[in-house]
Amino acid sequence: MITVGKRTLTVVSTLYGSFSFFQGLYTDPNTWSAILWFAMKRFPARFAPNFDPISMWTREEVTELSKLPKDQQEIMKDQTLPLNKRIFLHHKWDRLLNEKLENGLDVEEALLELLRGEMKNHHDLSGSPLLKNQLQETFSEFVKSVSERPPRMDLLGVNAKSEAVTLCAEKGDGSARVAKFMLVPDIDVFKPEEFYEDAVDVDKKRMDNEVDKECYKIAREEAVSQSKFMNSAIKFKYYGKIKA
Repeated sequence: MITVGKRTLTVVSTLYGSFSFFQGLYTDPNTWSAILWFAMKRFPARFAPNFDPISMWTREEVTELSKLPKDQQEIMKDQTLPLNKRIFLHHKWDRLLNEKLENGLDVEEALLELLRGEMKNHHDLSGSPLLKNQLQETFSEFVKSVSERPPRMDLLGVNAKSEAVTLCAEKGDGSARVAKFMLVPDIDVFKPEEFYEDAVDVDKKRMDNEVDKECYKIAREEAVSQSKFMNSAIKFKYYGKIKA
């Protein structure tokens, strides 16, 4: 009986130890990222993961990196902004820009504050000149995207600074995808004012316009709340695991 009990205890201890070991591998971000990188480098394409959600590198980028001399691979890994990290930064800056615009800043001031914040973070983390150049390049791309779709500061009395709604989601292969869309109200802001001789028609037009504005407000509030929910979910899933 004592021998059977010892064997049972040994089996249970082994199972518990194995479970704890594999749990540690999966829950430790750096260890799990290293495992994914090894698989992306060594495994055939059909078995290798397509994406590392911790470092945000894709298999294609890891494959290209592995072609460099070994002494350069680790350096470039730490000093390169992968595509999905750039997309994530655009997504983050979009959200912060909307918040600053809602607080009353104009676009130029808001963008300048964003750039100062990123440069301060880069300096505090002792980032390399190469990483700084990539960060500035990524921010320039973001500024260009803002200039191509400038925020509309007013829409017939509606406080509509967040017309451009950005959602970032995970695709089936594990990579990130950003979708941007515009909230388009049923208000033709470019249509010339019509003049009516009949006061009844003028009142009806004004009433219809107020209804359109209220419907737009409701739709916009719902879309913005959904966007904030998605932003929070994405930040919870990825941001805490991203290496500084």
